[in-house]
Amino acid sequence: MAPGERSGTPRRMDRLGRVVVPADMRKALGLRDGDLVAVRLEDDRIVLSKVGARCALCGRGDDLLEVYTHEKHVCRDCVRELGPAA
Repeated sequence: MAPGERSGTPRRMDRLGRVVVPADMRKALGLRDGDLVAVRLEDDRIVLSKVGARCALCGRGDDLLEVYTHEKHVCRDCVRELGPAA
């Protein structure tokens, strides 16, 4: 799916406000189960945007290493500050 294209398929919202994002759109953005998305209101639209990975300790978004369950990231500076494991 090219950027800016719309699927045109209506989606039903459940009583908790959840809507399923079509698989082709998730794939186009590289969204996986557990990824964070930002939700914002633009005029009369709800816009979802993929949130990039951040360091779990300081919040930086660059020079990241995946750790433990591959769902958390820590930047190299924080790794250096923590030093070797005891």
